Amino acid sequence: MFTSAAQIRAFTFTMLCTSPMCFADSQIDALTIAGDIVHIELASAAQSRLPAACVKSEHLKHWTLSLNTASGKASYALLVNAFEQQKSVTITGAGDCQDSPGIERIHSIRVQQKYSDDSVLYLYKGDGVTKLGRILKWEEGEKWEDLAVMIMPNEFSHYVKTVYPRESWKMQSFNYYFRYNGCTGTKRIKAVPDNVYFNENINDGRFFTIQLGRKTQNESILNVKTGHCTNITDRNYIQYAYEYEIIPATTPLCGPAPCLIKP
Repeated sequence: MFTSAAQIRAFTFTMLCTSPMCFADSQIDALTIAGDIVHIELASAAQSRLPAACVKSEHLKHWTLSLNTASGKASYALLVNAFEQQKSVTITGAGDCQDSPGIERIHSIRVQQKYSDDSVLYLYKGDGVTKLGRILKWEEGEKWEDLAVMIMPNEFSHYVKTVYPRESWKMQSFNYYFRYNGCTGTKRIKAVPDNVYFNENINDGRFFTIQLGRKTQNESILNVKTGHCTNITDRNYIQYAYEYEIIPATTPLCGPAPCLIKP
């Protein structure tokens, strides 16, 4: 686990590919769009790069990116940000020149933030706007909820305090229970009323609690992780659960969503 602000540096966006062949690390010198293809020219070609066999010698600093996919469009947005902010990028090649002859296609992009070793990170409320304080250090506990963060709320004083931003139960894995076969009807979940929960896939990644209704039998179960629906055919094993409604919740420290760490 990271224990200091200086250890958090980069954001990575990875496109799907099974066999990346090479990489280059540099700032972006130019971006050009021709049709649906973005042409990227780096300021320099990394010596450690092993280009694909199809790459021409004059294109060692050049790469292509297709805008025909959602991941390609997201990667382009990342490239534009890196270009405007003069950030260093690390590009991994896909090992082919499918987009443009002689120029290798991009497999993944990693953008390096312009932080120094004494970079400063802050703890924000879930709105990403309200600053709670400068982070001095943090420590993990035995449980997910035990994370302790030492912050300095006012940078012009010597006052520091330790806060616990994970003021909720993280629902690591769960199943949805349904009244009817085929995972249809009202969703139910096994949880404790009044507890505040967090899961990236529920309530848009914001905090929630549950409100119980009547208890009814379930005839199908959806594994949220795999997306597989199972009908319960043996009447002796039909499970019962309460109907529930997801209710947005807040915590005193972070508000309606998990706290954020950022510069």
